Formats: sequence, structure tokens, C-alpha cells
Amino acid sequence: TGHPAGVVSADLAAAAAGLPLSEVRLPRTPTAALPMCPLSELGARGPVHRDLTGADLQSGKPRGPFDRVELDDRSKHKSAVWPMLWAHDHKAETAMTVLPDSEGHVRGGMDDLAQKLWIPHVNQHGQQIAGATRLHINTDFRLNSQATAACLTPTAVLGGRAWPSFHPDSGIEWEKALCAWLNSTLGLIGRWWVSSRQQGGRSNLTVTTIGTIPAPKLGQLPPKRVELLAAVFDRFADTVMLPANEAYRDHARQELDEAVLCGALGLPTSVLGPLDTLRLQWCEEPSVHGGKSTAP
Repeated sequence: TGHPAGVVSADLAAAAAGLPLSEVRLPRTPTAALPMCPLSELGARGPVHRDLTGADLQSGKPRGPFDRVELDDRSKHKSAVWPMLWAHDHKAETAMTVLPDSEGHVRGGMDDLAQKLWIPHVNQHGQQIAGATRLHINTDFRLNSQATAACLTPTAVLGGRAWPSFHPDSGIEWEKALCAWLNSTLGLIGRWWVSSRQQGGRSNLTVTTIGTIPAPKLGQLPPKRVELLAAVFDRFADTVMLPANEAYRDHARQELDEAVLCGALGLPTSVLGPLDTLRLQWCEEPSVHGGKSTAP
């Protein structure tokens, strides 16, 4: 999947198109092999937000079991029975660790449905659906104001409209490994490639299309590589990063890139110069900076 529509740089399009093919294509550099797969092959996505708080369009009756209440202080999530990560606040989402912003209040007579949605379950279409998770994927990604394509919450919470849940098939190391990858430059490019880019500075996906994001095929990597990727998350979990479109001048993002590609995945440090070029090409794309003054 993915499409070159509106992409200015042919080299960038080639690099992005290589990721789903398990190829790392960097300028001036021989293609490197990296086992990749769609995110959907690594786990289950969470419910659409309407299944949590929506109403039936025809009858107007509740569809989801919750009324969402925004927390006036995110630290209060610790005492919430049904904590949620729901909406965007770019000022509170500058690192890969993000605190829940809301809680659900169960609607009358819907306790059983609330409990069902909290745990992994099979929906009416026979699809495996994640319950509350730590890993959440940014669907409405404002590249020129938001820093993170994915985040981890301190404990499992329900993912909402802007931050649906994703539950990897394996444990906590896969959560961390995926979060680190998705926030690296190649992770950002792969996510941008498969998204809708009709609005400048935005990279949009739906809950059902987040599964198209290319990610390392963790089950095919040596276990030590997965451990190292998880350790990269631990190292950078609270590191403040600039909005994604400013990756070209974000030292934190560049250090994350080196840790992911060279420290964890074993690519030689000679790829870092070519990656600088690719990163700048991506940040120069109109669909990435959206005409904002922070463009290169």
C-alpha cells in the first residue's frame, strides 16, 4: 500500500515505497534488507470511538457504553475507573509517553458492554479487537504541530477518537519496540506514505487503516534486536521532541534514529549521513510542513 500522489521528491517516494517491501532505501547507499510487514500482522487494533461513546444514528439510542469526561488534571487518571486517551493536545504530547486525558462514565445498564470493550474481544464482523492498551496510534496526525506518531500510556487505557488502541501479539517489548520505530524518521515516512495527505501538514488514517502502516516484522527479528528496540523506547520515553515536520533540526529525533537503526537494528553508522538527506527531503514536502514557517 501507499501512494506517491503529491510527493515532490522522487527519491523520497522510492524510499517510502521500499519500506513495505522490506527494503531500506537511502540516498547514495546500497539497499539494506529489513523484514517488514503491515502493522495489522503484529496485533489487533482497538474499537472505533463510536463503539465507546457514540449513539445509534437511526434510533439516537446509545451505541457505546460511555459518556466521556475530560480530566482537568491528567494525573487524575490514576483514580479513574475507565481511563481514556481521546483527543489531541500538542503541548501535552511532546514525548513518547503520554498521560490519559479523559475518563469514561458508564451509561445506565451498559456495564457488561463496558467490561467487554475493556478486554480483547471479537466484534460482530469476526475481527479481533484490542481492549485497553498502553500503545496508541495517532490517526489524525498534524505533522506541523504534533511530535508523536504513536505513544505509550503508563497503564492500559481505552484509546479514543484521535488515539485508538493497538495491542501487539507479544508483550511489553513489542509495545515499546513499535513505539520507538513509529517515531523514528523511517517510521514517520512509512506512516505518512500510507495515509491520506489531502490537507497540508496532516497525515490522516482511520482506525481500520492504521493496520497498513509498515513496521519491522518483530517475530522475524532476532530476539536481541527486539530487546534493543524496546530499550530505545526506555531511553527516549520522556525525551521532548519537536513537531514531526521539524525532524530536520530536531537533535532528539536524530538521536532516536541512530539508536533505532544503528544501535538496535544493526545498520552501519554510514547510513546516518544519507538519512540526514532523506529526513530533510521529507521535511521539505508541502504535505508535511503545510506551508508553516518551521519548514526548512
